[in-house]
Amino acid sequence: MPTNQTAIYIRDCSKTYADGTIGLRNTQLEISAGEILALLGPSGCGKTTLLRIVAGLETPNPGAKIFFGRDEVTSLAPEKRQIGMVFQHYALFPHMDVAANIVYGLKIRGISQQATRARLSELLELVRLNGLEHKRPHELSGGQRQRVALARAIATRPRVLLLDEPLTALDAKLKESLRDELAELLRRLHITAIHVTHDQHEAMAIADRLAVMNQGEVVQLGTAEQLYRSPANPFVASFLGQMNSIRIIKDREGRHGIRLGGVWLDTPNSAGSAQEVLIRPEDIVLHPAGNDLTERGLGRVIHRAFLGDRIQLRVATPEGIELRVQTARDCPMRVDDPVQIDINPASIKTFGGE
Repeated sequence: MPTNQTAIYIRDCSKTYADGTIGLRNTQLEISAGEILALLGPSGCGKTTLLRIVAGLETPNPGAKIFFGRDEVTSLAPEKRQIGMVFQHYALFPHMDVAANIVYGLKIRGISQQATRARLSELLELVRLNGLEHKRPHELSGGQRQRVALARAIATRPRVLLLDEPLTALDAKLKESLRDELAELLRRLHITAIHVTHDQHEAMAIADRLAVMNQGEVVQLGTAEQLYRSPANPFVASFLGQMNSIRIIKDREGRHGIRLGGVWLDTPNSAGSAQEVLIRPEDIVLHPAGNDLTERGLGRVIHRAFLGDRIQLRVATPEGIELRVQTARDCPMRVDDPVQIDINPASIKTFGGE
């Protein structure tokens, strides 16, 4: 059951549509007061379905329970749940100026003009839109429209803020600056929020915890660092960042491991049912090919891409394996250069077979 520190409590929540499609499998979540939780996953994984159930826009299967604090809201209409929502396309009223858009929710609730003006002034300052209150949405930049939508969502001081891919419509550079701005603003407000996104960098930058979803269920829950360093399965490992996948083999002595560039590496949990190892590109260190061939595998650079803050390489080994490698931006290695491959065994991840 929810405690005094719990802002959102979801129990036995699932959704099956009329045609038999499973939108959400049995889900349990507890979100603390003031916490930002990101629902992260590919299209069709169930994250938007779960958000809509929390908002009251979707009816869950019988038996589901949703609490805001100690108050059960499972059967309440959306307008009675005290939620604020920011949508992907903001849904601003084009015929209204910034001020009218922001205070719309206050007016339909019958809040006095004096209190509305005071709240508007506070919100314009908070989201840095002073001087723009008489502009129409089409006169604003994408970032400014995003801030208007956020101000409107929090104007009524909601118990829960729901964000449905709020940065998707922005270009890459603007998205990067606004995600940091959004994270700072949400923490300043100390508002409990659920943020739906398919963008791992956005989720990691904004949220306190991530709930990674796949095929209608939460497959792992934790901080970004926990999930990145200790993924529960290959899906989470590959979804959060890049991974090299190398099939485990058995040598003549019965050992399980991988052969990489002519060098044998034992794999952790080799007695288990793991069928592959996963290695992150940044955990592979390359050295110019030299005389020390006994401890490091050999490979050859077949692709080089300069990405500004880093160099991304593809390295081919004699076994026919292609490795993705990320190195510092001053890496001197070029296409066709022979290299030695160095991997810390502690960075190799294995998972049991299906």
